[in-house]
Amino acid sequence: MTSYRGQPGRSPLRENLAKSSVPVVSTAFRPIDKGELAKNPFRVFTSMLATDDPRFFPPDLQRRLKQFIGERTIFSEELLELADRAAAESGLEASAADQLIDLATKAFELNPDPIDEQWCFELEAISAVASDIGGVRYTHINHLTPRVLDIDALYRKMEDRGITMIDEIQGPPDWDGPDILLRQTSFRALDEPRTFRFSDGSIGEGPLRVRFGEVEQRGIALTPAGRELFDRMNGEVDEHLASGTPGTRVELARGVWEKHLPRTEKGLRGQGLAYFTYEVVGQAEPGDYTAEELIDAGALRPEPIVYEDFLPRSAAGIFQSNLKEEGTRDNEQEGTSYDLHSLAEIIGRDIIGVP
Repeated sequence: MTSYRGQPGRSPLRENLAKSSVPVVSTAFRPIDKGELAKNPFRVFTSMLATDDPRFFPPDLQRRLKQFIGERTIFSEELLELADRAAAESGLEASAADQLIDLATKAFELNPDPIDEQWCFELEAISAVASDIGGVRYTHINHLTPRVLDIDALYRKMEDRGITMIDEIQGPPDWDGPDILLRQTSFRALDEPRTFRFSDGSIGEGPLRVRFGEVEQRGIALTPAGRELFDRMNGEVDEHLASGTPGTRVELARGVWEKHLPRTEKGLRGQGLAYFTYEVVGQAEPGDYTAEELIDAGALRPEPIVYEDFLPRSAAGIFQSNLKEEGTRDNEQEGTSYDLHSLAEIIGRDIIGVP
């Protein structure tokens, strides 16, 4: 593999990431206790608009955007008080809990208030994601993501039903080996009629593309060594695409996967590339054994740990595929750096995994 450290400006990986980037930093809120996660495996995928990123927002627009966001009220005081009570008291009585759910649900409904058309489409010219998050005075859920076991079969069946899917499944390719990390696809967002306030002050109806459907197939979580290999493989695929190697991205990726990645879960364990838990299911004769020897003897059963996070590049591909236009960005500017510490400071909450 070519090292990109010495010449980042020429890297196919860097160039492709710049082209596919969108001005958001995303995280997920979900249970972390094993028992709670088993009861409630859902996560709320939340996108924060990266208003400080100069690739997308010049200084004057940054100022106006921050002012617009700072002046809006998304959640009512009553809802926030109930949420604070629930957190402080580790729950609520039934009537208050019902009220919390009712208020929270309504907070995410599409609001009928008129949208400022000029402001909304000024942001949309940069990125439809920016318009979706920062162009309205309320919030909403823009997609749900059911999990499936065979995303390729679903993709084919959706197309057979006449549903317009994005061009390809995002993430790792389908191949004859263990599923790793996350594969995603979606059907395209549709234009929906919304109420706008136009520049002349009149009120009328117009189209807005907001909501789409996403599907995921989750694989095995990778160790740091596994993630490093994953990044190298993606870089190799980008090199093939940039050099004109025949084949689609998925076909090229399949070949790279077959060259570098073990074909079995045992191979992933042996090379320390993926995470597993182990359950004692039998006994072995006294002696010194490796974990693999105990597995072969039937004393231990390995269970792969499912990847619970997101892949930024795949998520960007999903977003970009559902936009009306490519948008604009100044790739000569250096993007704003966000890490776990800065994200924790922004949301005002500790994030699991931050040392």
